[in-house]
Amino acid sequence: MINLELEFSHGKLQCISSSGHAQPYNGVSIPCAIVSAALKHFGMAVSARSGVELHGTSRGPGHLEIEIRGVAPSSEEWFQGAVDVLYSLLIGASSEFPQEVHLDEIHR
Repeated sequence: MINLELEFSHGKLQCISSSGHAQPYNGVSIPCAIVSAALKHFGMAVSARSGVELHGTSRGPGHLEIEIRGVAPSSEEWFQGAVDVLYSLLIGASSEFPQEVHLDEIHR
């Protein structure tokens, strides 16, 4: 089971945590591939964007945390678009594979 946690403060994404693995089917784990690719490319796109500061850590395979440390006003709209795409992919993965992907949202 992949456990995802998205933490929001005042409607803005602050942190993403992912832990665990999905069961492979015929040697391939589609849910794991979806979640891994979504998180990887979100992190790469956001880290390359001027005006967005993040910090990512991994305790090893199957564990990732991305903390959003700051978003400049000039990058807020772009960043929210990136969050919307990521959110759509993760919601899709959890609805298509509910036994393999669990998504929690925390709103503060």
